[in-house]
This record gives sequence, C-alpha cells and structure tokens, in this order.
Amino acid sequence: MESHQDIEEPILQCTVGGMPVDLSIWSYPDEGAMDEPKRQQYFARKRVVELYIEGASSKTIRKQCGIGRRRVYELIRTRCLATHPDGLCYGWRGLVPELRIHGYKRKSPLDIDVFGRGGSGALQLFIEQEPELAEQFRRRVLKSSQKNNLELIKIKIIDHWKWLVERLQEREYETKGKWPFNTENCGYQSVYRWTKSILSSNPNRAALVVGGPDISQKMKSGDGVDRPVSYMLQRVEMDAHKLDGRFCVLIPDPVGGFIPRIIYRLWVIVLIEVKSRVVLGYHLSLGREVSAGVYPQ
Repeated sequence: MESHQDIEEPILQCTVGGMPVDLSIWSYPDEGAMDEPKRQQYFARKRVVELYIEGASSKTIRKQCGIGRRRVYELIRTRCLATHPDGLCYGWRGLVPELRIHGYKRKSPLDIDVFGRGGSGALQLFIEQEPELAEQFRRRVLKSSQKNNLELIKIKIIDHWKWLVERLQEREYETKGKWPFNTENCGYQSVYRWTKSILSSNPNRAALVVGGPDISQKMKSGDGVDRPVSYMLQRVEMDAHKLDGRFCVLIPDPVGGFIPRIIYRLWVIVLIEVKSRVVLGYHLSLGREVSAGVYPQ
C-alpha cells in the first residue's frame, strides 16, 4: 500500500514575487527567427514555466526538465516579470537565450590600471553614489528654452560634460583620483552615451530641446504605436522586406502564353499581429522600391 509520504501533491502557484502571473497576456518573441539550438532551449524553458504555473511539484519538474522549482521561480521573477521597454512585462520574451534583461551593474570597487582597463560600469556606480547630482544632470540635458526667450536651445554634449566635470571637481573627485579623472578622456565617452540615452528615453522632451516648441507641438499628435498591447488583434502592423537577386518572372500574356521578365528585387509585404507576431497575410511586389501604391488594399 502506498504511504502518504509517497503521494506527490501539486503546489498551486498564481503569484511570483507578489506579482500575479497571467500567461494569457504574456507577449511572445519571434520564435521562428531563432536558430535551432536557441529554439530548443527556449521551448525547454517555456515548458518548465508552464509546469510551474500549472502547480507541478518540484519532483515532477526536476524529473521532466532537470531543474527545481526554486530556479524556475527565479527565472520567472527576474526575467519573465521584468518590465520591457514597451511598458509590458517581458513574458515569454524573457525566456529567449542570451537575451540581456538587466543592464550591467558593477559590484566591485573601481580599480583602473595604467592602460585604462577595469572601468566597466563606472558611470552606473557614480549614478548610484551621487543620485542628486545625476538628477541635476538629467534635468540639465532635458532643459529647453522658454518660448520667445533669446536663449540657446541646443546645448552641445561637450558643454554638458564640462558642467559635470566642474561639479565633480567641486566635490574633490580630481584630488582623490576618482572617476572620471582616472580615465584617458576624463569620462567623455561615457557621458556622451549617457546623454544620448537620456534623450532617447524622453523623445518628446528631446524634440523640445533640439527643435524647439514647434517640433514638440507636432509630435503631440502621435500615431498610437507606443500604446501597450494587451490582447490579440488589438493592433496589427505592416512591414516590407526586400530580397535582392536576379529573378525571372513569367507574366501571363493576354493573347496566350507568358512573357519572361528579369527583375533584381522582390518585396515581401507582410501584415503581422503585434501581440502574437502571427503573419495574417502577405503580398509580393515586383517594384524596385516600396511605395503606397504597391501595398495591397
């Protein structure tokens, strides 16, 4: 007779890390675009997540997939439930192998050698140590001139860099040999990328900074592409892909037979459902360039 200890009871789980898990709203990656090794690893991860959400016990998960519930829990919490740049959770996209979800974060103290090596993550470490100064820098980058004021609209990145260096000199960073004064270009490249990142993450504000009030006003009438998608067929998109080569196309002749025609470019125009990435339809165009006239009605 089977003892009570041998009976395997499933553990039901509907939240992970205090966050509800609803697989029906998870976004999918482009599964067909993965190479075979990555695709196999992705589907293996997908299966283990499904088992976990269904309430399978640790013994069942380990027997079928070779890992325990704790590792699956961390996989869901740190990757699937992480916030994607589109505002939604990564969902199934977080299971794609070699996909970096979280940016590099330095943990060890800086130790830059005479060749300038060993400074990876220095800027991120500075932002964490000087949050007030970092916020002042962000506000300075996103600052725009007031309308009708004779004020410089577009401040060069090198001016932002000089401003930051001066603030750090006031904090005695230079006398202590701290970043960026222990680098060859005094951290200019890092500050340059940081400034670009701030502007790219605030496109409307960046338009006001670079182009002034007129450009910013034009950007207010958006096309809705940045709105989050929460259900199937809420949004579709059309995209065109070109194939360059040498093709012979047989065009039907009204009087009978076919007329051969040599073309050097073929356009494949596809209609895609945004959430599932399913191709709803396609159209082939023989034109050299894509224009509104070649899109199917």
